[in-house]
Amino acid sequence: MAEGGGELAELVGFLGDAKVRPALPTRPPAPTPPPPLLCALAGCGGSGWGKGADAGGVGGGLPAPRQAEVRKEAVRIVAGLTGDPVGLQQLAARAPELCPLLLRLLHAKAPETSKLALSALVNLCQDPRVVAALLGARGVEQAMEALQAMEPRRNPQFGVAASLVANLTQAEAGCAKFLQLGESFEGLFLTWLLRKLASVHPAAAGAADPAEHLGAVLTNLTRFPAGRRHVTGAEELRALLALRRTGSGERRRCVYGALKNCCMEALRDDLLERLLDPAAGLVAALMEPVSGRKAGEEGHEADAGAREAAAEALLALASTDVGFEALWAADAPKVLNNGYSFEEAPGVCDALERCAELFLSSGKVSEVSSGEGQGEGEGGEREVNCAFVPLGTALR
Repeated sequence: MAEGGGELAELVGFLGDAKVRPALPTRPPAPTPPPPLLCALAGCGGSGWGKGADAGGVGGGLPAPRQAEVRKEAVRIVAGLTGDPVGLQQLAARAPELCPLLLRLLHAKAPETSKLALSALVNLCQDPRVVAALLGARGVEQAMEALQAMEPRRNPQFGVAASLVANLTQAEAGCAKFLQLGESFEGLFLTWLLRKLASVHPAAAGAADPAEHLGAVLTNLTRFPAGRRHVTGAEELRALLALRRTGSGERRRCVYGALKNCCMEALRDDLLERLLDPAAGLVAALMEPVSGRKAGEEGHEADAGAREAAAEALLALASTDVGFEALWAADAPKVLNNGYSFEEAPGVCDALERCAELFLSSGKVSEVSSGEGQGEGEGGEREVNCAFVPLGTALR
């Protein structure tokens, strides 16, 4: 404050001086140079910020190989800073300048440079200022361009790029960008996403799923009305239902989570007719994982999170008149009661119990068993260890 106060006092003294002073010579203000780190990311080298830069933003002050080395080291420092809360906040404060530079580096020829840029962007998305800056800099489009150019089974960065798209689509504006609303290619990214999920699978049982994080994009899209309308199109819904048995448990959880989101808002969005179209087969698909199928049987779902999402989707449908009738026609009380008798996950049991209450309150059934045989000789309730990994977790 001492230095700032001195400058203010000098200014006040100048304004209060009654003497006529000669006019100061005027000149265009010199551009404020960016921090050295941003300059290094831009590759401006020794020629200054933007001075002498080519169309790619690379200055002529350093030989090309040296520029690449400096840029790589700069993005390495940025990626390291994103792992620290203080560093992340400092970088987020320069988001409008930083984000376009990092997005440009997604397409760098050096694999290590693009890898570091991806990791930095995924972590930076924890700050809303960065997400806003990325969306303004065509971040979704550039991330999808990088993602589409990768081979999932050969490029380990495919999952990181998918995480970036998942993080950006947590915001409604990001979903709008992904869906390309109002553009001539509206829905093209969604079509690509569904096809990619259908074609990419883990190499073996228990192996890593290269497309696991793509499932989170589906869940994110269905959190918003425009996303639900697109996902419940006839072709898109059939494609989504076909994914329910594929990939890792987390990916299947995302698929059922997307279906749950659509069912929960179906009445408000006027989507019940689409969802309950017999040609789609949604009701049977949702009952399958909670019908009590054992390991090894077709349709068995091992992931408790996926089963819980399916049960909650059925509960949402049963809460509407049209959905209730569709479930009744599919013999849901009997099927779900059988599944309840084998179910152990508390969240799934709770949703099935609430479905049973709806069936009982309708007067169409006199009794819906609460699961004879469940917990017999075990002192009633059983404690179940559950683990859940939140979607969109930033890389560290």
